[in-house]
Amino acid sequence: MQSCSLLQTVGLRKKETVTSAKDSIAKKDTTAAYDKLFKDARVDTGMFTVIRKENNYYFEIPLKKMGQDILLIQKLSSVPLALNEAGVNKGMNYENKVIRFTLRKEKKEVWVSEIKPQVEVPKGDAIAASVYDNYRPSYIESFKIESYSKDSSAVVIKVNKVFDGSEKSFTDVFTSLGLGTSPKTSISTVEDIKSYANNIVVKSVFSTKVTEGNESVPVSLEITSNLYELPETPMVARFADPRVGFFTSPRWYFNDKQQELDKKNLVNRWRLEPRDEDKARYLKGEL
Repeated sequence: MQSCSLLQTVGLRKKETVTSAKDSIAKKDTTAAYDKLFKDARVDTGMFTVIRKENNYYFEIPLKKMGQDILLIQKLSSVPLALNEAGVNKGMNYENKVIRFTLRKEKKEVWVSEIKPQVEVPKGDAIAASVYDNYRPSYIESFKIESYSKDSSAVVIKVNKVFDGSEKSFTDVFTSLGLGTSPKTSISTVEDIKSYANNIVVKSVFSTKVTEGNESVPVSLEITSNLYELPETPMVARFADPRVGFFTSPRWYFNDKQQELDKKNLVNRWRLEPRDEDKARYLKGEL
């Protein structure tokens, strides 16, 4: 019995040694890949760390930010004469969406889902599970994990394809403008990406040809994509009144007590709130 126990102990130690060796090798490989990415690269810290190496752009996303709501805002920064004459101008906000990055560890990927913040239900209600099942988010993109950070607290993904016209998951500008065409990737590119405290700004150029009758018109647009980190605590909603002209967004409310779906419209407005040090003056009516 003692020899059997001894053999089991030795076997366990061998397994632990092999596992430890594999973990050590994996850690070295990750560190080497991470160091290689940063060598001779331009690094910009902020909401995510942005790494530019030659013409390749990478996001280093902290794991703690996985699942966080991010507003993706798309605007035109410059347009050609042909579109200007058609009423398409600089500054036009042609598309917005709320997205979340999700770690898919088993696939060694990061997936992106699009969130439709139109449905609301109290978390404790019995109907909540059914609402979640019938209005679940949809995945729109995936990224291969290029590397983990040295302390494994973040992952690095290459993001060129969603900002250079190769994929339409983040922006589909020509469809949004009703042109019915796709970017020509050989003459579309990422111009620059900068990271700030709570947002990332991406400058891109998308080029294509639009055919009208027998004429083919070249079109190049400069696009600004802004990934804005939304606050964890949402702002207080304001219900719209049909007697007052506001731009609105629909919102559907479910709960256990209602007999029918409660549909309302929310006023689109800026979140203008006083800083902590100004709240007392604000409540006194001084601001």
